[in-house]
Amino acid sequence: MALSNKEVLLLELLEPMVYEHYGFDLADRSNGEIARGSVHVYLSKLKDKGYVTSRKEETDSKYPRSMYRLTEAGKRARIDAEGMSRPKGRWVLSCQ
Repeated sequence: MALSNKEVLLLELLEPMVYEHYGFDLADRSNGEIARGSVHVYLSKLKDKGYVTSRKEETDSKYPRSMYRLTEAGKRARIDAEGMSRPKGRWVLSCQ
């Protein structure tokens, strides 16, 4: 399965974490590479691929917060992406 640059970045941000994190935190930690307005779109794609799990957490605000955690499949996908390059916004096998 092809991963976008932003999907790989999210896997990289989630990988070293022991605890779950919410989308806006991940967007903030991406140094501007992932906008707060699109982070949940990418996380939803990663969830559909089985690379992250999510759960709702109640907050003081009106809306619950989605908390995300990397799965074992997500860890493997992140490791597989290490040997790849990023032409045209997608990670593909490097031909070097």
